[in-house]
Amino acid sequence: MFSVKFVPNVFAFYDRTGIQAFLEKQASRGWHLENTGILFWKFRRGEAKTVHYSVTYQGKLEPDDPAADTRNQLFAEYCAHGGWELAADNARMQIFRSVAEDPTPIETD
Repeated sequence: MFSVKFVPNVFAFYDRTGIQAFLEKQASRGWHLENTGILFWKFRRGEAKTVHYSVTYQGKLEPDDPAADTRNQLFAEYCAHGGWELAADNARMQIFRSVAEDPTPIETD
């Protein structure tokens, strides 16, 4: 039995709810997101469990902005404090996951 699978990326970049629902369904089947790419997303087999996903988008990125990595790292640390871990990122999109029953939403008013 395979422990890794690649799934074609069929989602629009800003289809937040579709991506989250797809990833949660995969996790319930034992496939957990490991990496995202333009054409394919990589999943690794693990324990089938309930995992919540949250997709966030960073603002406009300047090509040579030295502070961009620092801002992204700080944001990931804030999310980690709320029980979220960074599962994968791709350009301006970050995908976080949480195994908490009722995790605090990342983006709230």
